[in-house]
Formats: sequence, structure tokens, C-alpha cells
Amino acid sequence: NQSPYTYIAYSFSTGGAATVSNTEGTITSSVNASVKNGFSICTYTGNGTIGATYGHGLNTAPELVITKRRNANISWVVTGTVLGANKFMQLNNTLDVATIVNTPIPSNSVITLGNDTGVNASSATYVSYCFHSVAGKSKIGTYTGNDSTNGPFISLGFRPAFLMIKRVDDNDPWMVFDSARDTSNPRTTALRMDDNDEEYTFSGGVDFYDASFKIKAAHADINGEESVYLYLAIAEES
Repeated sequence: NQSPYTYIAYSFSTGGAATVSNTEGTITSSVNASVKNGFSICTYTGNGTIGATYGHGLNTAPELVITKRRNANISWVVTGTVLGANKFMQLNNTLDVATIVNTPIPSNSVITLGNDTGVNASSATYVSYCFHSVAGKSKIGTYTGNDSTNGPFISLGFRPAFLMIKRVDDNDPWMVFDSARDTSNPRTTALRMDDNDEEYTFSGGVDFYDASFKIKAAHADINGEESVYLYLAIAEES
């Protein structure tokens, strides 16, 4: 809110749900969850114990879990079924997928932790944002690039409003495109989650369609040859 600068905020709804205490895991968590929207916000205090668990409040295993230690300068940790067991990335940097030990994929009720300080140091406080795909509302998945302006076509079942993309197998940025800053195709106004740079024009960009998106850039950030990319797409409000 500093004049005359422009801002954007991304808001994900839990539908007005109340925050409740969740005791499904060995660590009690405080959870604000919307099963309908496939999204929950969890806070918990770590115990430093390998195999500790906390409840995420959803009825489906989260495909994407974004966790931040609240009481120390520790990187954002990204895990979930989309990456697989013992795999993680960091939201605040461009590193590719790496190993985090003792971290199986989440279940339909709990998230299991190792003792990595990014997710489970003793007495440390954390917040996690958990997502899973919901038909007509959101989709999390991967695609393989082809290094062409006629890039991959990804079926969603809805028109996206928000799209975040990260190359999994190399050091490239977390790219964000949306329908608020770009109201028509191609969506070329990009932001990066991993740094504080201002928005910029990304040549080629991405097309948003009624039930899909299509990559239009031959660029390693979103479409390298045979590279694998993670995406999180959120639907426009109906």
C-alpha cells in the first residue's frame, strides 16, 4: 500500500471454516480446512521426532504441501504426493527437486515428518498450506516440455485464474501467471515466487482456455525439451 505502486494478492478460500484442533496425528495441529475446496491451513509445533505426524483436515492426500517455519529464517519447504516420497523443493529458490529423508507421501488424514529443521525441529512453530485437486476448482499435476512455441496442452476441466509452474528437474524459477493482470491470451505478464523482482513480460507466455491451458513459450522456465514441470492451477470463480 505505498503510493503509487501496484499490487496483486492471491487469496485461497477455506469457505469460512472455523479453525479447529486436530488430533489425528502424534502432533496436535490447528487446522482451517475446506474439504470442498481441497485446501487447508495448518499450524503445529515440531517435536524433532522422525515419524511424527499431524492432521491436515482434508479427506484426500495433499498433492502439494507448502510449509514455513515461523520462528526462524528457514526456507519454505514444498512436499506432497506430486513430488513423491522423500522429495522436496523450496519455494524461495530455484533449486530442483532434492531428497528429504523420512518423509513418505501424505495420507488422506495426516502428513508424516522427518526431523529436518524446515518441517520438524523440536519446539519450532510451523504453518502449512495443503492443496489437492478438486474437479472444477483446482488441479495439481505435472507435464513434460517440448521446447516449442506449440507447447504442451494441459486439460484442467475449468478455466484457470491462477497458474504456478516450477521445473522439477533443473534450477529454474517458480513462475506465476494469472487472469487478473492479463485479461486475454496470451498471458505474458509473469511474476516469480522465488525472488522479489517486479513483474515482467514473458515472451510467448501461456494461453488460458475454458477447460485447459497451453504453453506458448519455447523457454526452459516453463517448457524445456523433455523437462518435467509441476503446476498448480486454480479456477476462476463461477
